[in-house]
Amino acid sequence: MQKIKDNRLLDILVLNWKEALPKISAVNPGLAECMQKHSNLLKDLPFFIVNYPFGEKIINNREVFFPLAGGGGISFNDPSLPDILRDNLSYTPGVDNPVGMILDKESEFFRPIDGRIVSYQVVNTGQIIGFAHIIDTIMNKHLGKVKKATVSIWNLLAGARSAFVLPKISENGRHANLQKTYGINVEKPNSYTEHSDIFRALNAEISPQWIQPILYFPKQLSHNLKVDQEYLPIFHEMASIHRLGYSIWHNAYPKFESDINYVFQKAKVNGFSAYAVNIVKHLYLIIANGAPGFAPTTNENMLPKKLVEDAYTDKNSYGLTDYWPTIMQPKQFDNEESVYYSLGVPSLIHYNPETFKGKTSIALLSEVADVLARCQEYILNEFEDKDSSLYEAAIKARFSFYHDDPNPKKNGSAIKNSALLPKEDPRFCKKGWEFPFRSSFVRGCIKIEPIKK
Repeated sequence: MQKIKDNRLLDILVLNWKEALPKISAVNPGLAECMQKHSNLLKDLPFFIVNYPFGEKIINNREVFFPLAGGGGISFNDPSLPDILRDNLSYTPGVDNPVGMILDKESEFFRPIDGRIVSYQVVNTGQIIGFAHIIDTIMNKHLGKVKKATVSIWNLLAGARSAFVLPKISENGRHANLQKTYGINVEKPNSYTEHSDIFRALNAEISPQWIQPILYFPKQLSHNLKVDQEYLPIFHEMASIHRLGYSIWHNAYPKFESDINYVFQKAKVNGFSAYAVNIVKHLYLIIANGAPGFAPTTNENMLPKKLVEDAYTDKNSYGLTDYWPTIMQPKQFDNEESVYYSLGVPSLIHYNPETFKGKTSIALLSEVADVLARCQEYILNEFEDKDSSLYEAAIKARFSFYHDDPNPKKNGSAIKNSALLPKEDPRFCKKGWEFPFRSSFVRGCIKIEPIKK
């Protein structure tokens, strides 16, 4: 533990190199082996493990935070921090941002935009955050440029910001019971985007809490990675780890953007709404790992799953009796399990629903299905670049469409009843409980299912 000047506690552990090495090795043996070979460069440096409770700020509006014991956070640049933290972790945005490694659990880069949550990437155990500015600095140096690195606009909390439960949880009396049982003071959620506030408050009242540890490297190391040739092997290893997490955005996205626009032209989708076309573009981006979809939560990696389920099913708390509180979380497409996109929870970057002329979600779903069918037909049969990210995405997945009132007489068999989801995907099932097939997420959702070879 460390203390700031008003004696509030920070859950931070300061390690020397020998103590940090096994922590790194446990989640990324390759980096640990590389660092061990060059341990003479690291032996005098301090390392820092910071424990973030669920929902606490890690990066917010371009600022990096430590969590305070008892809740809240404090900037890495706050002058009241102990000298060892200011000397080793204070920073200038875009110049020497703190670099950290996730030691456990998963988080989500996101942006809040006009009441929506735009999800960018899931960050897994062993991945590195804050490393892009080092890559940019070295690239600019090789190109002879003097250019300040771009500061990320994406926020990061501990765990999943965009997680939510499927059934409605906004009944006044039941929410009041939950507040009383757990001693929390959070207003009832009126939308899916507000559910994680409840999860965070619940986590803060239990022990042990859901915690995400991050190992931060000192800024001296970040500086040396940029300027000292001796550190090149460590730089290359860390850069490789970084790129694995954000692969399409580093080198493939400009080509992906060009290819998808070319396919839209050739597939003659100009007659459809720009909103439906942008949704299709986002579906391909999900498969190409440029953005996560959603999936039912099956473990504690992104949030305190059991705590949330207990809070909403306990008869002395919220007391759901019919619908199981199935939790949805962001999930990267992994060629193993299906992920979902929902018209009711629009997470795409290019959000322009005003361009859609229809009046119903099923009309939009039908239009998306038509655009996607045209694109798939062209990509699979006429698109020539078989090495492109877009082609690889198109051959990896199949799509299914769901609505609570599919109207087969009007829409044919292309759109299924959302009540079928728990039969097709066991992750939605809970024996003895009903499935909320009319919830806003599934009454207009698209399944992206991997094609297994």
